[in-house]
Amino acid sequence: MNARLGPALRAAALGAALLALLTLIGGLWWASQAQLVQLVRPEAAATASLFGDGPASPGTPIGQPQRLLIRAPAAFLPGEGPRGERFVSEPALRAAGQYPLQEKTVRLVTVLASAGLLGAAALLMAGSWWFQRRAHT
Repeated sequence: MNARLGPALRAAALGAALLALLTLIGGLWWASQAQLVQLVRPEAAATASLFGDGPASPGTPIGQPQRLLIRAPAAFLPGEGPRGERFVSEPALRAAGQYPLQEKTVRLVTVLASAGLLGAAALLMAGSWWFQRRAHT
């Protein structure tokens, strides 16, 4: 029984290492799809001109520009900010039930998942080595 368990654990370790690699590649590719955006609460043109916002911003900015993954094309507003950020309507995102992901969060989860899978692969390889060693004694 122990003699067959070693190669099975080695195969499982190889599978976990391959899954870690695929997780890392897929997660980093997905994070690369993030865009620099500025969430805004759109305002009427009359209100914007009253407060002197002018045409530079289509509404009241919410927070600072950041790299986000947004899958709701209808939420994007025309124009760009001074740093090339695209404007995104925060009410349109809420109406569509879309919640943007930060690029750094996607990267963190990707690295943590890959590290966990590599740790599992290392433990499986150690178990394989232990069972192989016990089978020969």
